[in-house]
Amino acid sequence: MIGRRVVVAVGLVGGLAISGALVWHSTGAVFSASTSNTGNQWQAGKVVIGTGTSSALFALGGTNLKPGDTGSQCITVIYSGNVLATVKMYESAQSGNLAQYVQLTVDRADGAGATDCSDFAALTGPVNVTTSSDLVWLRTNAGTYADGLSPWTASATTTKTYRFRYALSNSAPNSVQNETASATFVWEAQT
Repeated sequence: MIGRRVVVAVGLVGGLAISGALVWHSTGAVFSASTSNTGNQWQAGKVVIGTGTSSALFALGGTNLKPGDTGSQCITVIYSGNVLATVKMYESAQSGNLAQYVQLTVDRADGAGATDCSDFAALTGPVNVTTSSDLVWLRTNAGTYADGLSPWTASATTTKTYRFRYALSNSAPNSVQNETASATFVWEAQT
């Protein structure tokens, strides 16, 4: 009889455990709903800058110069990125024995101007970028973006015209006859 009572007690305890588990599971049921939002994407902005021409600003336009000769040329720089960027101009490369005698003054104005600078004075807000300096000074003091000249900020298409006025110094010695100078000007935009 004791064996039978143990079996009944075990059966009763087991039955209660199973029914308790079922009740607990059924009382844990809840209403639920969910939603999702797909297609999330990120895209970096772009910084785009260019000049209106692929030819040299001074493609031997200053040939056969003698001390005191002057000239000017204009170039249009266009920022067409879609993020806020700071644009600076600098001289990244230079060569030639004549460089220390080529005096350069650079001015900047808003808008697009003629390459011969005939309309530069009519453009909006002309500002001086450099004082009259020779190419060697410019390369030494404004040879990288960090030292770049006359920064301006753009966040959408912005057009600026730069006027380069040059003069062969009156102090150019006889020893620089037939010598040359070359320079690379860079406009760089950074965010």
